[in-house]
Amino acid sequence: QRRYGPYDKVDRGFLVSPDGASVAYSALRGGAWYAMRDGIAVGGPYESIGYDESGYDSGIGYYSDSVCSFDGEGDSLLYAVKKSGKSYLIRGNQETGPFDFIVRLTQSEDRAKYVAIVGKEGKCFTLNDGRLEGPFDHVDYLDFARDGNLLPYSCGIAGKDYIYSNGQKSGPYDMAGLLGAPVPAVGALAVFEAHIDGAVCLVNSLGELLYKGLYIPHAVTYS
Repeated sequence: QRRYGPYDKVDRGFLVSPDGASVAYSALRGGAWYAMRDGIAVGGPYESIGYDESGYDSGIGYYSDSVCSFDGEGDSLLYAVKKSGKSYLIRGNQETGPFDFIVRLTQSEDRAKYVAIVGKEGKCFTLNDGRLEGPFDHVDYLDFARDGNLLPYSCGIAGKDYIYSNGQKSGPYDMAGLLGAPVPAVGALAVFEAHIDGAVCLVNSLGELLYKGLYIPHAVTYS
């Protein structure tokens, strides 16, 4: 039996590595937060780990937590931190930032890839494995397809919505949003509900029209 500490506070409990041999957590000690792995500080000191209210406070409307997580096969940790009033993404020994906020940090099923929404100068961007895409007024649902690639996503630019896929955007639409669960196996198969000139439409990730009517047909799903 192993005992770690003492700490002033341990947040979010323990995360177990994919091979079950290691544990990670964030801990408060001496007024600062640290990323801990097997009782050893691997990152810090920070003002916070994970929680970032700045996305909400900025008026962009995001609030979520990007908590400490194992990356890939468990060789490193992936987490968002706040220091000196700015947000940074930590992946192993690599630090990306500064940003005004980091929210919705999401990993692919195999943990090999990540994506997050980050803020800079009143705009938001997607941070896709270290690569910035944007700027956008807002970014909606982000996730990975079952094949491990980032799903196309809808974003706002100058009061209109667009579908963004592999660096290319289609639109504009009055509104666009990814059709619901389950997540498609391949990102290219993603279907979006889009409103165009008062009509309700289904479009694919390339912006090609699949359906146009007054409502979305029932039982539309991915196979």
